[in-house]
Amino acid sequence: AVLAATDAAVLAVMQLALGPPLADLLQLGSFLFVSGLAALVLGSAVPFLARRGLIRSVRFQLVLIPVLVVALTMANVGFIGHLMFVSPHDLGLLTVVLLFALSLSVLLAFTLSEVLRGNIRTLSDAVGGLGAGNLRVRAMVATRDELGMLADTLNVMAERLESAFTRQQELETARRQMVVAVSHDLRTPLSSMRAVAESLNDGIVTDPATVRRYLRSIESEVARLSTLIDDLFELSQIDAGSLPLHREPSSLRDLVSDVLVGMAPRAEQQGVALTGEVDESLPSALVDSQRMHRVLSNLVQNALQHTRSGQVFIHGKAAGPELEIRVSDTGEGIPPEDLPHVFEPFYRSDRSRG
Repeated sequence: AVLAATDAAVLAVMQLALGPPLADLLQLGSFLFVSGLAALVLGSAVPFLARRGLIRSVRFQLVLIPVLVVALTMANVGFIGHLMFVSPHDLGLLTVVLLFALSLSVLLAFTLSEVLRGNIRTLSDAVGGLGAGNLRVRAMVATRDELGMLADTLNVMAERLESAFTRQQELETARRQMVVAVSHDLRTPLSSMRAVAESLNDGIVTDPATVRRYLRSIESEVARLSTLIDDLFELSQIDAGSLPLHREPSSLRDLVSDVLVGMAPRAEQQGVALTGEVDESLPSALVDSQRMHRVLSNLVQNALQHTRSGQVFIHGKAAGPELEIRVSDTGEGIPPEDLPHVFEPFYRSDRSRG
């Protein structure tokens, strides 16, 4: 339809501009339609053959375009020359000029296709590298065309894949270390209980006071194991994203006060001053008070564990639209090389510690 409309428009212009005989006009219109239809068929055959795998080169496809255009132009010029009775000499000159234009078109198509083929090869190599597992590969395409945009998108995807893979490896390494640490933590109380139970069973210990002490030791180790197993179960819930939170308005002053009371005996035993301060103007916070109590207790326990003398201070205050509870101590602090990892799951600063 587009070809027919274009053919009719060309004939209308020629009729207005030149006023040729009707027979010549119809003959010219028929020739233009047939030659244009042939060009469309040949042009459509290029992507068809490429999809079938018969044309495997982008360069060849690009070169075919100017060849078809110039061939169509030569056919049209020849036919018009025949209608206008152009001399063979003039027709030969037109043919030479068109062949020169064809040569330039082919040269330009080869030059353009070389850049295009290089960019495509770069993208192909990058995709192949990613498929082979090399997540550090990047597609370095200098042009800012569609291929350049595709290369940028590919590079962003590669960076995200590399980051996710590195993170996954770190988590897997941390999990393995955690399994080793948990195995040690489980083995120690089990070995202790086994030794105590064997002593009682073999009759080595018969004194009632010693037996009661041994039984209290077993009871303490069982409680320790139970706590450790509960921690592992809760950790699996956190990892699966299924840990339930029961949030309700809670007073941070009461939370800090409860932790201070619970940790006071241990602090007093170590000779560490444990104090706290919460701004009276702080509103209630919508939190799971039980789990927040555990979080704060863990922080204070760590502070006391690494503070042999001095003080541990808890401070609650407003931090913009949020509420902040800060635990500070005068202990040895965290080694600088461990600071980037303090929020990583399963990370342990001292690998040898149980």
